[in-house]
Amino acid sequence: MSRRRSQEGDQKGYTIIKLLHTSDIHLGDDIGVYTSKWGVSGADLKLTSLAKVIDAAQKEKVSILVITGDLFDSNRVSDILLDETIRELRRCRTNMVILPGNHDCLVPDGVYYRAKLEEAVPGLKVIYNDQGETLRFPALDLALWGKPICGYEADVKPMEGLPSRGKEKWGVALAHGLVMNDDYLSFCGYQISVNDLKASNRDYVALGHKEIFEVVSQEPPACYAGAPWRTGCVAMVELDEATGVRVRSHSLA
Repeated sequence: MSRRRSQEGDQKGYTIIKLLHTSDIHLGDDIGVYTSKWGVSGADLKLTSLAKVIDAAQKEKVSILVITGDLFDSNRVSDILLDETIRELRRCRTNMVILPGNHDCLVPDGVYYRAKLEEAVPGLKVIYNDQGETLRFPALDLALWGKPICGYEADVKPMEGLPSRGKEKWGVALAHGLVMNDDYLSFCGYQISVNDLKASNRDYVALGHKEIFEVVSQEPPACYAGAPWRTGCVAMVELDEATGVRVRSHSLA
């Protein structure tokens, strides 16, 4: 994938990378608590929200799409839903990275091993390494690191083991968990401390686990994209050689 340049960026000779960040789509959850302005609810709402995310990635010509956990609501989703998901993901013509969360965690009989998404969808990468994994995109001068949730135990620390950043101009961390204002607490799972964010030495930290859009840190920029079926939005992140990192809520309407 070649670098994306805005018109202004072309004129001034610098590069702007657009990253679309979403999470917590929960495909397979048929609870109809929310009925969206799209006129659907339950399982149809979740699949519609994925379609809207793919539409936004196409329309905005993003360089990369990241999903930070809980794309699926459980590891027991049907094969029919997996086929529908693959059809939607195949419409996306850009790099995609999926970090498994606590609902769709990596277990031997889990959804990602069943679906074999990397084989089915060109340009898609699932992070499988339980110690954390760095994915490099040389054409974008970008490296992404993430550590998946690999079981149903809640004592995982999603940013533990984050390595020093590499030689790439841009470094982004992906994490599915709960940012704590204090140090780690014994009664809360999937904890990320404020110190984890500060020590990351990354340009952006893409978070999942909360269903609301929330910027939780400015140094470095760290954001929960929220569940698109609930908020109607995603996080649009611009990595700009001239001005740094910009994060904004982008409507899927």
